Amino acid sequence: MVLKPVGLLALTLLAIPLRASAEPAADFTSATAAFAKHLDDFDELDDAPGSPLLLERQWEALRTAAAHWLDNHPNASSSGLEAAVKALKPMDLEAHAVRLDAHSWLVAASIAQTGTVFILTGGKRGFRTAWATDRPETWASPPSGPLTAWLPENARGSCRSNATGKRYRECGPLFGRIGLLPSRAGKGFYVDGDYARLAGATGGGQLSVWSWNGGRARPVFSHVYTYMADQPWTVRFKGDLLEIRSKELHRHLDACGDCEGKQVVSTFRVSPGGGVLLGRHSLTPELDLVDEVYDRIARKRATADLASPAAATLMAAQLRRGDATFKPKTAEQRSVGMIEAWRVTPAKNGLRLCLDTDEGGRAAFMLRSSPAGLRIVSAAALPVGDCGGPGSHS
Repeated sequence: MVLKPVGLLALTLLAIPLRASAEPAADFTSATAAFAKHLDDFDELDDAPGSPLLLERQWEALRTAAAHWLDNHPNASSSGLEAAVKALKPMDLEAHAVRLDAHSWLVAASIAQTGTVFILTGGKRGFRTAWATDRPETWASPPSGPLTAWLPENARGSCRSNATGKRYRECGPLFGRIGLLPSRAGKGFYVDGDYARLAGATGGGQLSVWSWNGGRARPVFSHVYTYMADQPWTVRFKGDLLEIRSKELHRHLDACGDCEGKQVVSTFRVSPGGGVLLGRHSLTPELDLVDEVYDRIARKRATADLASPAAATLMAAQLRRGDATFKPKTAEQRSVGMIEAWRVTPAKNGLRLCLDTDEGGRAAFMLRSSPAGLRIVSAAALPVGDCGGPGSHS
């Protein structure tokens, strides 16, 4: 994408300490009020020509106030800096701070679902902005791809409404969490960002890893994923291994926005040179097996290696019930509808999957492991009852 010129003022701010006035808190309040006038009913930035600049000014004023506080608190703690930032707008300003090195602080701040992440570095003339997600001129390399979603011009509501395909990932706003990289992964930090969403429990996330040399931050890796708000976790490190747990789609089983759906863990090895995908594994292999059999039936492919003839016959009938409701035009569109509940429990010589879908009905699938993997050895329709929950193993 083409970035707008940053202008003489922005370039000058890089070289001098942050000092807008003698009242940085008042400056922030004024900047926030000016920016708020350009939010629509859904808290999305409007298309007025100067609205992205107002967002930049809001975050610049916040950094100025944070730098002012650090200058006056040489023995600052993370909790102290967080409290000072939150005090600027107590009702809805969130902040998290970690010490990046002996002279620098990494801070994430957000108001509602619009956020920024920045580094303040101290020197003889006070603290200054060394890097900020909303200031592309501070990046060691130009922003590209999904990372451009952090830029003020991409926080407009029209960015999303006009986006198609992968371009949607480049539209913000975002807000997020921060942390230092494990020592084995190199010197730097990560930003786990959430894409703003209007409603619902399913949303988008963006994990980015940055190297830090004491003066410049450089993006070395980023990954966009989908998650459900109540899933146990989304991002975690194990040494230099990064795990991201995401919500993905089955082909013929639908999951509601408040449901976990297909849960997949992607594992990356992170280093100063970037991130390498080591593998992916599903946390719902039983549902994956059933979905694969549905897919083969829909495409008129053999199922004998995955399901007994009787089980395949029952599942074909479930798909036909879905056809009566959805009127699919292609094999890919065939579905047994929304998953109402499912539960996997131990059974003699295998596992029992109770699966309830709104069009396919309720059925019990008996699964057995073999050297080739799981196989459905039998299936039976169940009377009215409860499979035990929205989805679980026990």
